[in-house]
Amino acid sequence: TASTRISVGAGALYRIAKPVCLKAGVGYGLRDIAWQDVESRWIKNTYYSYKGLEFDAGLMFSFGMVNASLDGLVNIGGKTGPSLEFKLGLGINF
Repeated sequence: TASTRISVGAGALYRIAKPVCLKAGVGYGLRDIAWQDVESRWIKNTYYSYKGLEFDAGLMFSFGMVNASLDGLVNIGGKTGPSLEFKLGLGINF
């Protein structure tokens, strides 16, 4: 199995304590899932692949110039209906 995951979105932050923020946003994303068959060919699985609207919410922790985040991502598109994914993030403020 191989997968590609891309998303673009915008949202807002709300500081609840000095190092902690709540975050929420909306955007557009896609996920392509491919399976390899016995002859080493890659075949896109259109049932589990999707593209469309996404909602994102989570927590962000700031430590000086470094940010860490934990998000839950709800994907609206796809033949399987809404799905939930979790992601961890790490970033640097300039």
